[in-house]
Amino acid sequence: MKYGYKKFKKINSFMAKRKGPNYYFMLIFIAIPFLYEIKCIMDWTFLKTSLQIFDWFNLFSIYVSSFKAKMQQLNTLDTKLGDPVSWIGKAIGWFGFILLLLIIFGPMILFSGLNPSAEANLVNGGSFKLGIHVVGGN
Repeated sequence: MKYGYKKFKKINSFMAKRKGPNYYFMLIFIAIPFLYEIKCIMDWTFLKTSLQIFDWFNLFSIYVSSFKAKMQQLNTLDTKLGDPVSWIGKAIGWFGFILLLLIIFGPMILFSGLNPSAEANLVNGGSFKLGIHVVGGN
C-alpha cells in the first residue's frame, strides 16, 4: 500500500469535514448508480499503488464506513461515559420492545384459539379438484 502512495494524500473533498451537509452529499453520491465505482476506478488508475482494484474498492468501502460511523456518533459525543440514559430514551426503548412483541406474537394470538372472538372450527372435511380444460384447440 505504501508503494507510490503520497505521504500527505488529500482526503476526499466531500468527506474532509464532518458536518451534516457533507454526510448527506456522501450518501447521495454513493446511492447514484456507478458513480462510486467510477470514482474508485479513477482513483486506482491515476494513483500509484500496489493494491489490486478489488482491494482498492475494499479500502474505499472501509473509509466510507468509518466516515458514516463517525457522523452517526457525533450526537453521542456530547454525553460523557457513564452518564445514565434519559427517561425519554428508555420510554422509546420500551415502546419499540412492545411493538416488536406485537408484530411477532400478534398474528399468532389473532389466528389461534387464544383469541376470545374466535369460534370453534366446524370443518369436517374438504376436497380439491385439479384439471385442465381445453376448448377447441391443441
